[in-house]
Amino acid sequence: MFLGMISRVLVAVLLPWSTDEVVSNPQLSSLFDESLCGGEEDGKVVIPVRVTGNFTDPVTLTINTTDATATSPADFIALSSYTVIVTPPARGTVVTIGIVIDGEVEEEETFSVTIAAPNLTKLDLTVCIWDEDTGDESNSLPQLSSLFDESSCVWEEDGKVVIPVRVTGIFTDPVTLTINTTDATATSPADFIALSSYTVTVTPPARGTVVTIEIVIDGNQEEEEGFRVIIEGPGLNTLVVTVCIIDEEPMKGDLLKLRVARSISVPETETAKIPIWRGPLDTGPLSLAVKYEFGGARKDRDYSAVSRLEFGEGEAKVLLEIPILSDEVNESGETFYVTLIAEGYFDETMNVTILDDDGKDRVLLDFIVSDQRCVSENETAIQVQVGRPDTDTGPLNVSVVYDNGSAKAGSDFSTATAHLQFARDDENVTLLINLVQDEVNESRESFFVTLSAEGYFSKTVQLCISGDTGHFTLKEFTVVGKGCFSEDEEAPHLHVLRPQCDTEPMTVTVEYRDGTARDGSDYTPSVTTLLFAERDKQATLEIPILKDKILESLEDFSLTLHAAGYNSETIRICINDDDNPLEFTIYGNTCVQERVGAIRLHVHRPQYDRGPRNVTVLYLDSTAMSDRDYLTAARTLEFHGNEGHAILEIPIVEDLRIESRETFLVILSAENYANKTIHICIEDDDAPVDFDCNRHGVNCATGTTCPPNGKTCDCSGVPGRTGPDCSIIADNVNGTGCQAVDCGTGGQCVSVNGTGHCHCHPAFYTAGDKICRMKRTTITSCDNNKMTVCMNPFSIYQPLITVSGYTSTHCTARPVPDPDDPTDRIPAGVKGQCITVEFEGNCGRYPSVQQGNDSCHTVSYRIQYNPILHAASDEVIFAKCCLSPNGTVSLSSVYADVSQQLFNKQFAEKFYKARLTLTLANDLPVVGPIPLNQVYRMCLETKAGAFAYLGLVSVLGHNGGSGSSRKVAVTYGTDGCPDESGKSLVHVLPWRVTDTKICMDFKPGYFTTGPASLIYDITYKLCLAARKEDCNLITCGTATRRRRQAVDGSVEEKTSAVVYFIKGSTDETAGSSLGNRISCECTRESSVMFPAVIGVSMVALTLLLVVFAMCIRNTRLT
Repeated sequence: MFLGMISRVLVAVLLPWSTDEVVSNPQLSSLFDESLCGGEEDGKVVIPVRVTGNFTDPVTLTINTTDATATSPADFIALSSYTVIVTPPARGTVVTIGIVIDGEVEEEETFSVTIAAPNLTKLDLTVCIWDEDTGDESNSLPQLSSLFDESSCVWEEDGKVVIPVRVTGIFTDPVTLTINTTDATATSPADFIALSSYTVTVTPPARGTVVTIEIVIDGNQEEEEGFRVIIEGPGLNTLVVTVCIIDEEPMKGDLLKLRVARSISVPETETAKIPIWRGPLDTGPLSLAVKYEFGGARKDRDYSAVSRLEFGEGEAKVLLEIPILSDEVNESGETFYVTLIAEGYFDETMNVTILDDDGKDRVLLDFIVSDQRCVSENETAIQVQVGRPDTDTGPLNVSVVYDNGSAKAGSDFSTATAHLQFARDDENVTLLINLVQDEVNESRESFFVTLSAEGYFSKTVQLCISGDTGHFTLKEFTVVGKGCFSEDEEAPHLHVLRPQCDTEPMTVTVEYRDGTARDGSDYTPSVTTLLFAERDKQATLEIPILKDKILESLEDFSLTLHAAGYNSETIRICINDDDNPLEFTIYGNTCVQERVGAIRLHVHRPQYDRGPRNVTVLYLDSTAMSDRDYLTAARTLEFHGNEGHAILEIPIVEDLRIESRETFLVILSAENYANKTIHICIEDDDAPVDFDCNRHGVNCATGTTCPPNGKTCDCSGVPGRTGPDCSIIADNVNGTGCQAVDCGTGGQCVSVNGTGHCHCHPAFYTAGDKICRMKRTTITSCDNNKMTVCMNPFSIYQPLITVSGYTSTHCTARPVPDPDDPTDRIPAGVKGQCITVEFEGNCGRYPSVQQGNDSCHTVSYRIQYNPILHAASDEVIFAKCCLSPNGTVSLSSVYADVSQQLFNKQFAEKFYKARLTLTLANDLPVVGPIPLNQVYRMCLETKAGAFAYLGLVSVLGHNGGSGSSRKVAVTYGTDGCPDESGKSLVHVLPWRVTDTKICMDFKPGYFTTGPASLIYDITYKLCLAARKEDCNLITCGTATRRRRQAVDGSVEEKTSAVVYFIKGSTDETAGSSLGNRISCECTRESSVMFPAVIGVSMVALTLLLVVFAMCIRNTRLT
């Protein structure tokens, strides 16, 4: 167990070894101390192996073990032709060999380990095993010892020194160790972080621990330095360890060296902050590329990746900040690797270990997983040995979860094994993962397996498939440089680096793809190839950015590099614009009468800003209040294509209240535009209106009146009547039969034919002869996960109550049980129907919203009195529950609001009729004449809950004339297909928005110089869900012909629309420049025959005057 802890430290230190041997041939070496024996109880021995010298291709190590006094399988698990691959920039690995804990007292034993690699010197090591139960130690007093090698110095760039401490002898109680450091040639805090009376406790059966001391990376080249570490314990010997620190020598040759810690540890809830120093003589701007390699931690699951970093002019140090993600999963320390790449520098690799804090209040165990070589697909299966600590001997069920990497489940490997089972006393089990033989030549692929069990850290293992016959490994480019460039920047460029092993001349193809930046407008794809000369490690890629002097938001496009034997590398380039903000210009009347119903403003943008643009509309109340005096429906204003202006419409509420002039502000904002503030005023034009009983929904009985400002009727005109509506005979109040009837304060008992009945006041209701109860909604209980709501609606019938948008059984309220059920969440005495809704479940998701210190959830419900159709009588209930920080319900915030949901009355006669709406292309309604060439949109839509599918049969556009004066823009050919007789009527072919909505865009230039109006006759059909193919839009005739309906149907309807045009608007410019001086050629109520009628009338009047004049002349003559 103790040695396992040391092995994880060694892995973190050895994997990113420095590249200071780049000028020598590669060799094998090891820091394994053969003079020291490993304890049998450790369960394994860990051998760090290092590849020194210059190498750029992966090195495959082959490991074999040979019996000596220790034999396999009795004393250790043998390795035979076991392979491990070291892939640059990593320069080392560890070999783990399982030690068998046999429970027998034995003498010291040994076996041999041989490590070999092609063209490298063979490494022969002797491993010694000693039994902790042997000799006299079991009867000796506990003593302190350490395996720390004082003859070797630690590198300052390691960032820390780890000292393993062991307590030998017999001890059963916890031992507390006190650690202090003292300065020597190395001083604190300049060179290391001192420890003063720092304590660590060793609790049996553990027999050791590690002491970690932080080394300060100061960026200065220094001589060898040292300090002392003193470790003491009650009744134990004092252990003094001398620690030596050395700086790595500056690199010789053309390349410089970055100075960075080789490893750091960071808690899961914090951000990894890694200081990086560069060469002292390098002072210009310098860009770093940051690459990540998976260890136990994975990108976007355990940490967020930062891919670019830059030194500014004169900066000697930068800080790389990597956010660590909190996943609330109990895990052992997870590691990932960070490689820094810069032009003119050696690549530097470090490892980051994430210290999990989710299990900090629990003592969790860790799985022991065998090292895995890269398995060939032809081997059919991967075998993973999974062990557990010897302290856990009971049955254990382990969950196995697979996660795709470049290898995919089902295509490359099987996920059949979902559980592993340890029997009692089992020390290890085998996880067998079958490989899929796909007969496809692939490069190396990997996937991930996560092991989890109760009482254990979750452990993720990366497994590798080397590929089958003919497999290859694709190389990768590294791109160094800025990610964003100023539009006016001189010679923007990036540096593209290839691996050092690739020295042949090479041509790279550059492919461009638009983002928000456009080819020809923001950049030119002039650089289509990138050339590497022989032995060139890098090439310069020029970025062809255009200086267009047009103010734009941040734009981007992408470049993709393609070359044989390389993975495609996609680079995102962004462009920063540095021009002055643009301004909107407003035309239109900003002060209107309340009865007008809406304020319409023309918002113009500068002529050199073209293309789609969204404008945010913000409203600020003054004396006019939103939702009471005006509506804020338009939150976004859209410019389409090359439109120079858009229309902002603000609905005005006709509230019938007598008010003075009211004002509010509208603020328009858009990227790269200065905010535009518009002052709006509303002139009131209302006369006094009595707020009488009619306004309260009380219908007075015949002969009675509704007095001004009275909530109930005046019964004085009909003697003997009483009640809010004067419908009750006064003598019947509390009459015969009322003695046993209690109507409560919400009503009164009325005798009808000798029987007492409750007559309830408005806003109260009764079911039969029961007490008058207020129509109400009650939240009976609420917690962090769910709420229970009871509703007692205004109806003697039991309506359908559902969670809005859901009609399944478990989302439908049920009647309160009678008699009361003491086991449910409903208090006794509550009536009506109740439902419990989870905030995340089958009835929707209702996330919490923070309101002050409370966390609130809101769920909407529908009370449907007609269980078949939605109707205007439906009620929508909004139930809101707030909880305080300590988890209790904040009663002051628990309420339920009732609102009436009205529906469009056009469906009252035939609910299946479709509705035709006419808007501009930006979806604003057309409320007046428009320019002739203005693009506008017609949408046809069926009512929700009616037919499931809408189809389009035909669209006929004409000018309303007859005979030879009738101009038709759409005709029918001999094949029955509607066709265009002019090519300028339909701007965009009809398209389907949803199953029940079809839209089409029009621009009727065919009628130049322009009629007063254009009439559209539209035929459509409706289909049930089972026959929706009959409603599909298809191309009619050739591909250039109109779209129409494929199949005639029995449910076929017609509708029409009329569009009115501005006088003389023969082009878009004339129409859009009128601003607030737009005038009407005719009104919506005018007939399209109006001009013809006027002409005929003028001729008739002229003839009448001629006849009249001739009559006068004849009279005079006679």
